[in-house]
Amino acid sequence: MRSLSVWLFTIILITTLTPCFHCWLQEYFQSGKYNAFTDAASKAFQIAAEECQKQFKYDRWNCANWNEALLRIQTPHFANKQSGFMHAMASAAVSLSIIEECMNGNDECICVNKAKKDTSREIACSPSSQTASIDEIRFGIKVAAHLIDSLEILGNESFIRKINTHNTILGRTTLKRLKQKDCKCQGASGSCTQKVCWYRLPTLSQIGKKLKSKYNRAKKVRSNEHSNTLYKTNNNVAGKMELVYALKSKHGECSNDTHKDRMLGRECFIKPMPSVEVHYQPSRTSCQTLCTSCNLAVEEVTTIVSKRCQCKFEYCCRVKCEICNVTVITSTCSKM
Repeated sequence: MRSLSVWLFTIILITTLTPCFHCWLQEYFQSGKYNAFTDAASKAFQIAAEECQKQFKYDRWNCANWNEALLRIQTPHFANKQSGFMHAMASAAVSLSIIEECMNGNDECICVNKAKKDTSREIACSPSSQTASIDEIRFGIKVAAHLIDSLEILGNESFIRKINTHNTILGRTTLKRLKQKDCKCQGASGSCTQKVCWYRLPTLSQIGKKLKSKYNRAKKVRSNEHSNTLYKTNNNVAGKMELVYALKSKHGECSNDTHKDRMLGRECFIKPMPSVEVHYQPSRTSCQTLCTSCNLAVEEVTTIVSKRCQCKFEYCCRVKCEICNVTVITSTCSKM
């Protein structure tokens, strides 16, 4: 196992010589098992980054350091809540992407391979690209676990590796728990002597929302040299559905000019006056957190947009709408 100093040097080289994180992932995945899913996995990382940014759009930390944190997997500086969320999100996204590859008939998926070798045996492949079989889900999660968790063997910080692995498993388990089961009866005269079941997968947005709630309740853990168990500060064992971290992060603080500069230009939300009927975009949180508390001003831009409204169905068969003007106020953080 390479030393931590060599690992850090390697990461510096990767970051310096490989400006394209997506490209580096492709090259890394191609060097090992399941390289047929290289493109799907590396693209899933980028999709996960975009979803992370959506989930944290109105928080001080907004996934701006996604590539950096995932590249520097083993450094203790990144064993924080933000890194935990990113590992869980990336793991779920890669799993989802590979399952969808199987649903769309990728020849490397196990159910497709079995079907080619033994046409007389019923193979549990999905009948459409809209649903997945349990075999496809298990295969996709297995491949994702191999690809994601193989990144963890590159370093030698066992405690950090335990945390990252715990959170990647959390991402995959969240995907499994959010799937929806659809069954149809088979048998003469509707006797339902046998059921055939398929699964509808959650969207990455649904997974992200669930992981965000776990991020908000993340638990700090400590190491145990004698086992792989992670213990919380109250000495209880960390649950498998809990997002865990080791260190508090400075991401999102406004303690210096660098942190404040990260807030410049960020969109925020101010509660409208009761007498003014306006449509605010975005509309989730207050500018107090992003701007005012960081000694930044709030700049508002007002625009009038037209949209369809008061739509009615007319017989037969069309929908008739009126055009309404809506005031949109966009608020951003700016220098005083």
